[in-house]
Amino acid sequence: MTSATLLTPARTLPTPEGTPSGAATRIDERAYIRLLVVLDSVVLTIALLVGYLARFGDEEPSGSKVPYVLVAPGLVLLWLVSLKALGCYDDRVIGYGADEYRRVSTASLRLAGGIAIVGYVADVGVSRGFLAISFAVGTLGLEAARFGARKRLHR
Repeated sequence: MTSATLLTPARTLPTPEGTPSGAATRIDERAYIRLLVVLDSVVLTIALLVGYLARFGDEEPSGSKVPYVLVAPGLVLLWLVSLKALGCYDDRVIGYGADEYRRVSTASLRLAGGIAIVGYVADVGVSRGFLAISFAVGTLGLEAARFGARKRLHR
C-alpha cells in the first residue's frame, strides 16, 4: 500500500433500491439463526423420539432406572450447546460452503463420543442402542434441515 491509498477515503458502492442495508441484513441474519435454532431443536426432539421408539417401542425400558423423560430434553440442550460451541450458528459459516455441514457433523460426533465415554466411566444405564439411533438420526436430520434451510435462504 502506498500513502496515497491510505489517505484516500474508502468508497462504498451504492446499493440498488430494494437491497437491504447493513442493519437490515444483520436483522435478517439473526432471524435466520433463530430459525436454525428452532429447526435444530425440532429435528433433535424428533430424533430422540425415533431413537426411543426404535429401541423400546411402546413398552417402558426394563432393568434401567434412567428417566428418559429427563434424559431426552437434557440431551437436546446439550446437543444445541455443542452446536453453538463448534460455531454452527456463526454468521460467517451459515449458508456458505461445506464447512457448515462439517461443523454440524463434528459437533454431533464429538458429543456422541463424549457421552459414550462419560456413560462408560460413570456406569450410567442409558441404552447404547437408544443413543446410537438417536445420534444417527439426529446428525442426518440436522444435515438435511440445514440443506433445506440453505435452499430457502438462497431463494
